[in-house]
Amino acid sequence: MGNGDMFFFIDVIIAVYGVYLVYSAWNLRKNGEIGGAVWSKELPMRKCKDKEGFSKFMFPRLMVSGVLVLANGILGMLDDKMGLPLIVSMIPMGIIIFVVIWYILFARKAERLFF
Repeated sequence: MGNGDMFFFIDVIIAVYGVYLVYSAWNLRKNGEIGGAVWSKELPMRKCKDKEGFSKFMFPRLMVSGVLVLANGILGMLDDKMGLPLIVSMIPMGIIIFVVIWYILFARKAERLFF
């Protein structure tokens, strides 16, 4: 497996995680449950004071995070296969840094508000 194949494989994993985040957002909205790969296991949903409020607060943020992570993976795969210009190939790194920081800030806010 060459470097290009390894990076492509990593981008596929990132895209699949983006799909998982979108699924988790949908599941949160539908069932009021959030996956362990998205939310701290130290704060189980049974400890949530307002599940409906939590769901309304986190659903859009989780959905946006999932879509951006999915886009990051797809853009990374395109870059691996087609060799996009440097400025375009730097976009996935910016997206993932933004999403991680943005999600952490709102997850901490949700923790203060609903747990």
